[in-house]
Amino acid sequence: CGEMAGEPRYVPVLLGLGLDELSMNPYAIPRVKKAVRGLDHGYCKELLDEIMKKDTPAEAEVLLKNEMARLFPGDFPKIRE
Repeated sequence: CGEMAGEPRYVPVLLGLGLDELSMNPYAIPRVKKAVRGLDHGYCKELLDEIMKKDTPAEAEVLLKNEMARLFPGDFPKIRE
């Protein structure tokens, strides 16, 4: 996982893919741990399905960022579509 696992906004994608172990920089652990604890595995799978339906990577990124902003207000900024 490396760099991607250290970015909390990608945690739902990684969990949705079924990963149960993540490797990252030690400084990223607290924020990633907070995201893991705040997410339901079933929700992550559903979100991944929605992400995969997007036509472009940019659309997928907007969906992911806005969902993280909704779930973790104050930790992730919402972006305009």
